[in-house]
Amino acid sequence: MGNVHIMVDDVCEKYYKSMRRRRYVTPRSFLSFIGAYKDLYLTKYVTLDNEAKSFKTGLMKIAEAAEEIKKLGIELEV
Repeated sequence: MGNVHIMVDDVCEKYYKSMRRRRYVTPRSFLSFIGAYKDLYLTKYVTLDNEAKSFKTGLMKIAEAAEEIKKLGIELEV
């Protein structure tokens, strides 16, 4: 977490250099940032988890189809 605070401080310094306005990172804004980060992380995690489940389901269906094709190929040979 310390790295995030350092990165925010660096961005505040860049903001000062470009806009000539000081921005300070207070514990309250830092905690708000952490809360927003947790919300974003949870949202992205749920999205990726759903996509992974869909991907696994698709792979299972492809495997099932491959087995059916093998069975049909054997029946066709007979």
